[in-house]
Order: sequence, then structure tokens, then C-alpha cells
Amino acid sequence: MMFWQLTSAFRGNPSALQAVLERPEWHEYLAWFQDFGKLVDTQDRAILDAELPDGLCRECLKECSLMFFIKDGFLVHCVPTNTPESSQVLSALEVFERFGGTAIEDACEYGSFPLPVKYARIRA
Repeated sequence: MMFWQLTSAFRGNPSALQAVLERPEWHEYLAWFQDFGKLVDTQDRAILDAELPDGLCRECLKECSLMFFIKDGFLVHCVPTNTPESSQVLSALEVFERFGGTAIEDACEYGSFPLPVKYARIRA
């Protein structure tokens, strides 16, 4: 998962991301987070597109409030008006583990993410 994707997943709750980054083992990424606006303004692709360690992504995504479900071969970002009662909801961490960070970003940005054919028939 790239740094900008992780930051995007927490745009509604940046304090949760900051709390994880303040832990000693992830502290080197805290400066990136604190300078995020400047990094975007200068389009610092080296940092924005940096692939983060899976361990960091997992720790952060455990704290993420985003939820998703699978419908007709698509991963769909849950919002109060579209979550079917019969669907099992997936956490951001579960989505990361199964489909990767791009799935989280695209489902949030576009409302859904097309799953690879091998996953098209699965249910959450």
C-alpha cells in the first residue's frame, strides 16, 4: 500500500492514523504524515508513492473505520444508504489482506472496485 493511499483511507479520522504513527516502531512515518500537505503541494512522488511495510498497513488498518461489502463481483464501500442487511461487512484490514490497498482506495474514491474474476462469485 502506498503512503498516499493509507493517508486517504484515514481522511475522515486522521487522529487514528497519527496515533499509530506515534508508536516508536513507526515513528519515521510520522514526519511524512505531519508534512502531508507540503508533500502534496510539491508532488513528492518518492514519498507519496512509497510502498509501506505490510506490518504498518495492518496496524493502521486495524484502527480504520471504513467498511465494505461484496456485490456482483465488486467490492463496494459501505455508506449508510447502500449496505444491504444480508451482506457480511468487511473491515478495511480484511479488504487489505484479501485484495490489497488499491481496492480500498478505489472503492472509496469510485464507490466500488471490480474484483478479479477468481473472486467475482464469492461473498463476503
